[in-house]
Amino acid sequence: MPYAIDIRSLALLRILLGLMQLFDVYSRVSNGKYDLAWYTSHTGRSYLYPSTDYSIGPIQTSEYFFLNVRREAYAEIAQFAVFTIMVLFFTVGYKCQNWWFCPSLWVMINSQICKSIPVTDGQDKLVLQILVWMCFLPVAEVWSIDAFFLRRR
Repeated sequence: MPYAIDIRSLALLRILLGLMQLFDVYSRVSNGKYDLAWYTSHTGRSYLYPSTDYSIGPIQTSEYFFLNVRREAYAEIAQFAVFTIMVLFFTVGYKCQNWWFCPSLWVMINSQICKSIPVTDGQDKLVLQILVWMCFLPVAEVWSIDAFFLRRR
């Protein structure tokens, strides 16, 4: 019997991973341990000194280095807003099978990890590894907006 990928399980994994990332974004920007002050290093309300830059490393030479640098609070809020919209699209399965969507979502999650190493845990790295696999799998063939519009044609 040949092996086949269960696309319903992939769709459920996509939905659960998206909900987990939405909760992660909410917990990072709300007051508490994961406050927005962990993502800025400018004077004023920040937990990190400007010299404590965890984003220096091999990722510095890449094309998305600008996402890994801690900036002002309004720039971080804008990046969190774009990330939240991308996670919402991923959760409901809207345009998430494009060649650029999963890699760009991976870059956004990686930039959050690189900006604030002290508040990350194993869950963040696990999400990155799962998302790499999901870039190559048909995660939006069922239970998604794309599948709904494809069936209506």
